[in-house]
Amino acid sequence: MQRITASLLLAAMTGVLSVSLQAEEPKEQSWVNLESLRIGDQIEVVDTSSSSKTGSFLGFSDEAISLKIRDESLKVPRFDVVRVKSREHSRRWRNALIGAAIGAGAGLVAGILAGENYHESGETGLFLLITLPVGAGAGAATGAAFPSYPDVYKRPSGSPAP
Repeated sequence: MQRITASLLLAAMTGVLSVSLQAEEPKEQSWVNLESLRIGDQIEVVDTSSSSKTGSFLGFSDEAISLKIRDESLKVPRFDVVRVKSREHSRRWRNALIGAAIGAGAGLVAGILAGENYHESGETGLFLLITLPVGAGAGAATGAAFPSYPDVYKRPSGSPAP
């Protein structure tokens, strides 16, 4: 019975987390969204050759986006831009919290299953004291290792150019 409860808990947590992550992503990321950037913001531009350029935002027009890499100005034609990410706002903390929640859920399941298989009754609580924080810590560390930056512009899939 505990095994079924643990499995249902883990499935519910995973479902809630995946729905919340999907709801956070904007549906459309148009070229006009580049207006939200300020001159000097750190950005990453990915072009059609999957080459990534990171630098300071200088501006944009209908034809191109401009950025400064070290001491050089670079213009990337809009036709070549696949994605623009703002490197000003990392999602490291969000990812760490999501990882901690998933790790805690895994720790909960592991603790319940270990307690169920242990020979003496009443030991599940002791297993949970170990597995919950270890799972949450490992999940948080894994989530924090992937900072991820929000997309400001992303060319719609299937479209060769704007």
